[in-house]
Amino acid sequence: MAEFDQLQSLWNKQGTAKHIPDVALLQKENKTAKGKMLQQVLFRGVVLIIAGAAIFFLMLKNGFGIKSHLSHIAVAGLGVLVFLRGLAEVYVAIILTKIDELQEPARHIYSWKTYFQLRRRILTVSGPVYFVSFNVLMILFFVEALNDFTVLQRMSIGVVYAGWIIYGWFVVRRRTIEKETQRIRHTIENLQRISKALRMQ
Repeated sequence: MAEFDQLQSLWNKQGTAKHIPDVALLQKENKTAKGKMLQQVLFRGVVLIIAGAAIFFLMLKNGFGIKSHLSHIAVAGLGVLVFLRGLAEVYVAIILTKIDELQEPARHIYSWKTYFQLRRRILTVSGPVYFVSFNVLMILFFVEALNDFTVLQRMSIGVVYAGWIIYGWFVVRRRTIEKETQRIRHTIENLQRISKALRMQ
């Protein structure tokens, strides 16, 4: 009976033993998440910068065949807007590359939280400003571009464009923000587990 009590006691101790997470696995997950985020942000930034530069180049070369000052202002505004947005994305990518995996856990967690706050600020402030400005400039461009179209054609293009705007804002943008936010939060949670695991060892 005494042996049974000892076995039961040993079993209970094993059951209540602290679970130490696999630090190497968590670090690998974080490195992969950071790599994916960096790839996406940098890709967006480079594409937008090239697109903005291309708009200016084509405008200077052939003017897109537009004649009115309003359309020229709209196209120039689009070029500036897209280029600046691209620069903002590249800036975010640079901040992301500066997050050093070799920092002490507390400092590393702080770096990720700072990045998360910066990214959230950009998405909640500049995101809507960029979206509204882009679509206002596009509408100004359409004023001349659709001048020779019939009323029915204008309405059809307007409906398609409005559908694209709604889909972009309520579906694509929301998915992108949710995915990125989830990835950053998961990374921070992993870092907190790593910090806890190192203290337990």
